[in-house]
Amino acid sequence: GKLVLSFLLIINVYNLASSQTIRIACAANLLSPIEQIAGDYTATYKQKVEVIPGASGALATQILNGAPFDIYISANENFADQLFENGVCLQPEILVNGTASIWSKTAIPSADVVRYLSSNKNIMVAIASPDLAPFGKLAQKWLQEQGLWPIWEHEIIYGQSINQVNHFIATGSVDVAFTSNSAQFATSISEGFWYNLAGDDYIIPQTYCIVNNQNGAIDFIEYLKSEASLKILASFGYQADKNE
Repeated sequence: GKLVLSFLLIINVYNLASSQTIRIACAANLLSPIEQIAGDYTATYKQKVEVIPGASGALATQILNGAPFDIYISANENFADQLFENGVCLQPEILVNGTASIWSKTAIPSADVVRYLSSNKNIMVAIASPDLAPFGKLAQKWLQEQGLWPIWEHEIIYGQSINQVNHFIATGSVDVAFTSNSAQFATSISEGFWYNLAGDDYIIPQTYCIVNNQNGAIDFIEYLKSEASLKILASFGYQADKNE
């Protein structure tokens, strides 16, 4: 009787472990590749993975307030470092680098982007919230450096995340959007014209950390760093970190 009971207990513990869902708080710009990687992981290992997208800063705040995530993937290093400094995650590591871009519905010669934005006050421009979204902060920085921030600061349409900004331009609500370069690979609605913001300042490290290692998070991270996963990330325009 005890042997059968012990065996059933082991089976139940195994079933409980395999039924646990790995919950990933994911920067909105990384949603498409991470969902694809998570789907492959589930198909291979029969482990459920739930990817919850949002602005990196908003997700970090949720985690600091006790939200039940196992892994955090940020569009920059700063928010992951803040979690680490607050003792709520393991040492953050860089996964890949992302690039900031301008997505326009109208063709603009690359050399004329600044002139176009300074002389067309009748257009609608969107960026993600600079306080919450790293790509929004980069957009603000670029506009400031080009002397365009005073022109656009009070006219800009702010999205809560990159996904919302992409939705604005994909549906025609705005004419120009500052977003992640990955958006042009992510959907069939990314029609238009793309201009990468030049310079190392506009390449930002996409960073992950483990918040809770009870549900197989380390196993997923190993898969995330695998050649197959990095190939998926590369297909969305993400590049390997030079320091790796």
